[in-house]
Amino acid sequence: MSKSSRKWWMGFAILWIVSFHFWHLEGGLKSYINIDFFDFFFEKGYLGVDIFFFLSVYGCACSYSRNTLKRFYKNRFFRIFPIFPIYTLVLALLVSDYYHQPWWLLFIKQVSGLSTFTFSGLWIEWYMPALVLVYGFFPLIYKLARVLHTRMICFFVVVLLSSLFVFVTDKIFISNFALRLPIIIIGCVTYFILLQDHNHQRLLAYYLIAAIIAFIMIRNVGLLCSLILPLLLLVYSKSSLSLPFNGFFCFIGEHSLEVYLAQNLAFDHFMGKGGIDNPVIKFPLCIAIIIVVSCLLYFLQHYSSQLFRKM
Repeated sequence: MSKSSRKWWMGFAILWIVSFHFWHLEGGLKSYINIDFFDFFFEKGYLGVDIFFFLSVYGCACSYSRNTLKRFYKNRFFRIFPIFPIYTLVLALLVSDYYHQPWWLLFIKQVSGLSTFTFSGLWIEWYMPALVLVYGFFPLIYKLARVLHTRMICFFVVVLLSSLFVFVTDKIFISNFALRLPIIIIGCVTYFILLQDHNHQRLLAYYLIAAIIAFIMIRNVGLLCSLILPLLLLVYSKSSLSLPFNGFFCFIGEHSLEVYLAQNLAFDHFMGKGGIDNPVIKFPLCIAIIIVVSCLLYFLQHYSSQLFRKM
């Protein structure tokens, strides 16, 4: 859970998400590669989002513990401002007719996080609005985790109840964010056990409890994988295996927000509505869009945030 390791895992997570979308793109890689391992690996690419939430909440806990509330929110604000509002505004203006909503309503629901509670046909993308909610309610998450990290039974009950909520509301409620509620709680609890208690045995016990709950929820594969994920990361960290291509993955992880928004534009709003069937054109074009848009978003974020900080 060092800063460099977190960057590596964020880089891995965003590339896993991109691979997942390449795999499921209409006429995508799944249509051309018939190998069980690749099918298994790429099908689980949505777990990259779970890794993001897990590490982001852990990072928020580190920031929250050493800053004032005002400074914490200021740091969170400049993490996503101005690229998220500007990106959302541009897309809202371009695709509002497709979503059958006024552009301003689509924009407000996205940047406020309210779109998280609507069905998938009514939002541009769901992760960033969900992250806005996590930032907004983080002091409550932090206080809950501070109680749970010393009370194993309470931890079991809270994670079980949040998992049951996901299980019951799946299919009738937009569950992309709800599905990550347990991993958000676990990420914050990890901070207290690891950095404040320095108790690796307790951490293992908590992760095993999450794994037990995962098998209780075995009929929801996404939730099961999400709950097992912290245990798998812990096992990997305790092994003798090193993190390969460290510089490359850390670089991607440092710019994971820009890459996430760029790949969302490429897959959901360009290829999702485009009619390009030739894979020789489609795949390189997607990669080119992701690279170019990521660079544009980075420069927008870097220079505009510097400007706003000086004001």
